Amino acid sequence: LAVIKNPVEIRDLADEIIDRFGDMPEPVINLLQITKIKCLAKDVGLQAIIEKDIGLEFIFREDAKISPSSFIELKKIFKNRMRDNSVERKIIIKITDKKNILKIIFMVLKIFNIS
Repeated sequence: LAVIKNPVEIRDLADEIIDRFGDMPEPVINLLQITKIKCLAKDVGLQAIIEKDIGLEFIFREDAKISPSSFIELKKIFKNRMRDNSVERKIIIKITDKKNILKIIFMVLKIFNIS
């Protein structure tokens, strides 16, 4: 997993695991999702994604090229649940339902990947 560089390679690995061993157990699926998050996060210039009591904190590297349109799109989606701090290069999204954390992470990464 450490050498995987993009989501296509993750999908190929998942297909290979299924071919050899059958359906993947939930821990393996979660591991592949985390690996995909790491690949996508690196592509958009994220240094870290941290789960906090209030929600998720996305911290960008100093060299990240952040599109203003991404922030506009996120504000439309999350409205008053999103707070950004351009000085510290981070955004915080308040989450009320912890079951949706992966869904929200992938949504944010998708927005930053397409802008």
